Amino acid sequence: MAIIDKIKEAYGSVGTLAALINGNAKELFDYFNATHGYLKDDKAIWNELVLRNKQVLRNLDYSDPYVRAFLVCLLEYAMRFGQRAVVVSLMPVIRKHDIVIGKRLEAISNIFYPKISHSEDLLNRFEPICGLLYEAWLEGDVDNRGVEVAILRYYAYVVENTLQQHISRFIDAMDAKSAEWPVLSQIKDVISGCGEEIRAIYQFIDNSLERNDAPIVAYEHGPGLIETDTNYAGELSLNGVNADFRSIRELAKGYASGKQLRQRGTEIIDNHEDLAEYMKRYGNMHFAKICSAFESPFPVIVEKTDIIDWGCGQSISTMAAIEKIGAGNVNMIVLIEPSQIALKRAAAHCRKLVPTANIITICSDFDSLNPADLPKPTSNVAVNVFSNVLDMDCFSQQHLIGLAESMFRDKNYFVCASPFTNEAAIARLETFRYHFQTNYPTFRLYHDEANSAIGEYWMCNNRYYYGINRHGGSPYCGDYYGDNGCYRRWTRVLKVFSV
Repeated sequence: MAIIDKIKEAYGSVGTLAALINGNAKELFDYFNATHGYLKDDKAIWNELVLRNKQVLRNLDYSDPYVRAFLVCLLEYAMRFGQRAVVVSLMPVIRKHDIVIGKRLEAISNIFYPKISHSEDLLNRFEPICGLLYEAWLEGDVDNRGVEVAILRYYAYVVENTLQQHISRFIDAMDAKSAEWPVLSQIKDVISGCGEEIRAIYQFIDNSLERNDAPIVAYEHGPGLIETDTNYAGELSLNGVNADFRSIRELAKGYASGKQLRQRGTEIIDNHEDLAEYMKRYGNMHFAKICSAFESPFPVIVEKTDIIDWGCGQSISTMAAIEKIGAGNVNMIVLIEPSQIALKRAAAHCRKLVPTANIITICSDFDSLNPADLPKPTSNVAVNVFSNVLDMDCFSQQHLIGLAESMFRDKNYFVCASPFTNEAAIARLETFRYHFQTNYPTFRLYHDEANSAIGEYWMCNNRYYYGINRHGGSPYCGDYYGDNGCYRRWTRVLKVFSV
């Protein structure tokens, strides 16, 4: 039975719906991650389910993380299809239970909620909506396409509900901001092409949301995927660059241009300049997060080990694992990454740290891989690293779990780390962990942490550099600090375990 049919049967009862959400989390996440065209067929179903069963939603147990994640998925769905009445129904529940939805969804929800009282109210929301979207864009929570869809959805609502003078004012407001945020100029070009033809606007939104499900790049595998013919690779090979993360980051900083990265580097990087810029801006944060995952009670590994880095980027996480395990204990490193240019650099970094290891490079997205594409074990111990990966909604989690299980050794460690963006993203990590906890009696949990930007303090530039909290007293704090730590704190979700 399809998940939507199960939901329809369960929606009338609080207990039945809660049990279904908890028992089908992976299937639910895969459903909400389906293509736009597939989900579009169910618009009327979700609209009816939510609006006719408001009391059921209100009475769910919101101490349950999967229930909270389900509300975020519902909100995302309603935003995607402009279901204003559903958004208005969901937001009071989300507010009441302090569910973290992230700045992107917060921005889009402001188009419809709180309810619009008059045209001026709708136009006055432009600045806060753009402000939240811009912050989400900088932090990597939304890409240019997502910004485009949000602004066009907002524009369509203005066209449908206001007069010509208000439409002109909306476009003027976009003009005023386009200098500091060029993506708005691109959106204005789309608006110029569509004019006030609502059907054309909605068609453009649908086309933009309908992603291509073909592999991001052709599947490639093998020893040739290593960076050797660049100035960076030449310097990296020199004895003057030590075989550790800090030295490699210092090298990369010299190649950074200072340009702003798209979506804080979360998009697939396709040029050497952006690789260096990412390492300069976010390398320390990424490295520190993984190092914290290897802290006690994570055990000391003394056996020969294979490292599998799922979505490796430039192999920052693998470098942290190598420094924890020791280069002499690493037999094989498997690097899986859809960006060929990042993968080649990752292989060069790993070769620097562990010259004797067998480095396997696989250039592919997860959904395009099969177990037969993955190498055979060379050790009895495996460390699987999922850094800034499991919170993403661009792949099937069930398929990824199957791939990971196909590479099992006698002892398998899982280091799962992501930023704290919203509660649906956190639940994806929890669902991944829960699968192994419930299916393997040897499961052992080492870390289960969630540090948001407003919750329990963990780390920021200041603390990372100085080792102590000196908020407001260093150039890394900027103007934002308080009694509970730096407002520019780093967020973290950790799920670290073994089976």
